[in-house]
Amino acid sequence: MNKQPSTSTDIEAQLLAALQSGRWKPGDRLPTTAELAEESGADLRSVQRALAALAARGLLDRRPRLGTYVRETASPRTVGLATGWNLKLERNVFPRLFVSEMERALEALGYRLHLFENLFALMVNDPATFREGLTRLHEELAAVNPAGFVELQMHLSRLPGTRPEWERPTVHAARLEYGADAAFDRIAFYHDAMAELARRGCRRVILIRKGALLEHFPAEDEAFYSAAKKQRFLRASIREVYVREQNPDVESGAATLLDALADEWSTARRTETPDALLVADDIMTKGIVTALLRRGLGPDLTLLSLTTAGLPYHFGLPVIRYELPLRALAEELARRLHLKLARQPLPKAPALLRGRIVLPESASSTPAQVTEPLSTL
Repeated sequence: MNKQPSTSTDIEAQLLAALQSGRWKPGDRLPTTAELAEESGADLRSVQRALAALAARGLLDRRPRLGTYVRETASPRTVGLATGWNLKLERNVFPRLFVSEMERALEALGYRLHLFENLFALMVNDPATFREGLTRLHEELAAVNPAGFVELQMHLSRLPGTRPEWERPTVHAARLEYGADAAFDRIAFYHDAMAELARRGCRRVILIRKGALLEHFPAEDEAFYSAAKKQRFLRASIREVYVREQNPDVESGAATLLDALADEWSTARRTETPDALLVADDIMTKGIVTALLRRGLGPDLTLLSLTTAGLPYHFGLPVIRYELPLRALAEELARRLHLKLARQPLPKAPALLRGRIVLPESASSTPAQVTEPLSTL
């Protein structure tokens, strides 16, 4: 090998050339890191990074305390999926289904997936928790060394890009407002959902959605009221469940809100009470249905919920579902990351994916679509 390579990238290229020339055969053990560093004149850290990069590409097998070996057959490159969720604790089915679909989409393109989860622990103010989480992430990234990242709703930190050695091609699944490469078309959700409610004869609707600190999306408010006007709803209003934590807080908060609304309706005239509820979160729907059944209000309301593709709802009430095209989202993200890794041109605009209405009495619906971003509402 040439002397004095300047970076780990140079060493990686030289090691790759040695592998391709047959210097080391499949199953052979490579010289130690110290021996390779002495031979190349490079520092140990640069050699370690080069070996980790080749291992991530499936060319080498690094065995603790045994050394580094040439793989008998090349394995797929690794892609990291970074998410703040802890899937062991998460009650929302969405992230688990997304991980499954993402794994399938990446495998179809020749990659394997490694999950980096529970990363929201690195956003807390507690210094001890932050240091512990950061150390864990350091170690995991060094061991796995993914070729690229898919980030799921990591809009608050984008952790893999916070250190130079972690910088990899990355695609983001979040809201367009957070710079997503692919996102669900939430504007289409409001228009499609309101059109379905109007088709079923509804004329008074309340939108129930989740609110969080520093999150406000005026375009969605405008889309909701615009759709209500277009469909000639007599009443349309928005109520929010403010949450700081996910899962049980969202579900119980939705039930509490519905109970408060039911108290209001008990003394209101019929023309002032809703005949439909539009729910913009699938976990919230569970709390709302629980409260509806407890108060005996279910049969009086049409319920339409934003949900995850493939997630069944059998709450004892007929629920119209607006299913999100989860598989299409995973496939689009995998395609865009593959283009980045291959240094190929990318689409200029993010992909917007439209869902579909699924009626409780029928499985037939319109297939999911990929649309361009809407410049106007």
